[in-house]
Amino acid sequence: MDPACQVGTVQVHGVSIMVWCVFSWQFLVSLVLVPTSLNVIQYVEFLGNHLHPFMLYCHPHGNGVYQQDNCTSHRSRLATAWLDEHSSNFSVMNWPPRSPDLNPIENL
Repeated sequence: MDPACQVGTVQVHGVSIMVWCVFSWQFLVSLVLVPTSLNVIQYVEFLGNHLHPFMLYCHPHGNGVYQQDNCTSHRSRLATAWLDEHSSNFSVMNWPPRSPDLNPIENL
C-alpha cells in the first residue's frame, strides 16, 4: 500500500464512538453518530429515522439491500417485525453470526 494513503491512528483509552455508515457506488452519505449503548427501541427508531429514508431515496424501486450484524437488538422481535413490515422497500441480507469476513468495516 502506498504510504501516502496511510494515516496514523490515535488511541484514546476509555472513549469509544459508534457510527452508522453506508457503502455505495452511487451516493455519498454522512456518518450518523449512534449511542454506544443502543437498545431495541433506539435501534428501531434509528431504522425509521435514518435507514428507511435513505433506502427510499437511493433505491425507490425497493431493490436495496441492508446488511446488519447479529447483535441482540438487531435480532429482536421488535426490530425483525419492523424490517418485515418494510420488506417491500428493501431486503435484509441474511448472514451467519460471528462472520467478520462478511463485515466490510472490519476489513478497513
